[in-house]
Amino acid sequence: MFVSVIIPTYKGAHFLPQVLKSLKAQSFKDFEVIIIVKPSGDETEGIARKICKQFDLQHRILIQTEGHFTRALNMGIKGSKGDILLFTDDDVILPKNWVKSHIYNHIRFMKSGAISGQYINIAPTSGLVSSFKKESLSSKVSRGLRWRLPLLMIDKPHPLFKKYRLGIYITQSFRVAKGFYIPHKLCFSLPCRGVNMSFKRDAIKNIFFPEHPLLKIAPYNEQYLGARIVLEGWESIYDPQIVVYHRVRQGLSASTNNIERRIMSKLFEALLKEYQL
Repeated sequence: MFVSVIIPTYKGAHFLPQVLKSLKAQSFKDFEVIIIVKPSGDETEGIARKICKQFDLQHRILIQTEGHFTRALNMGIKGSKGDILLFTDDDVILPKNWVKSHIYNHIRFMKSGAISGQYINIAPTSGLVSSFKKESLSSKVSRGLRWRLPLLMIDKPHPLFKKYRLGIYITQSFRVAKGFYIPHKLCFSLPCRGVNMSFKRDAIKNIFFPEHPLLKIAPYNEQYLGARIVLEGWESIYDPQIVVYHRVRQGLSASTNNIERRIMSKLFEALLKEYQL
């Protein structure tokens, strides 16, 4: 089984060496690294080539000259050769069994076209910070009563995604929502975060991330791709045991705006209506 690890990068010169070092240390070795560089003047391309050669990583460097974030992801899909495609970011640290864990789950869940895991943030000054706030049992129950239960009653899971209500799912109003099993329990779930997800090649034939001139960040692009995979008859699994460590970057915001959210909501609506029984 051959694997492709896809990494989009922008202003990543400072971060790439660490993620490439952690790829060099992977227990599973039969993979290629696809790095999609959007030029920023910080010598990212040269550093990527140098480090990949230094670590003897099988690699391809693709240069993105137009489009936004999801264009880079789609370039990675088209430019890869793996039976399984893993996606991560340029500012992560990967445990040595990261690739192996994704492969294991794709074998374990043969009907699953998508596998995703959790991430833990590493703050620049204070070290590890959970990607989801730690809470007492009472506060979790209180939060659930305040937010998730009303959401489930008012904006229920879309009929095509009832099976996914404990994980990440699409609601009847075409929103992305999070169920009770995220982040701590194994469950059916659309991909949680793009920093830690993978797909069977067979599951994404002719399926790509959404592109639009106004979608710079494309919020929920992971869930959109996952939804398309599920609607094609595959399953999607979240496994909290697959972890990556995400370094918090200062000066590079991943914030989005209501325009992008509305565009994505319309894309979800069109997608689900296409498959509606």
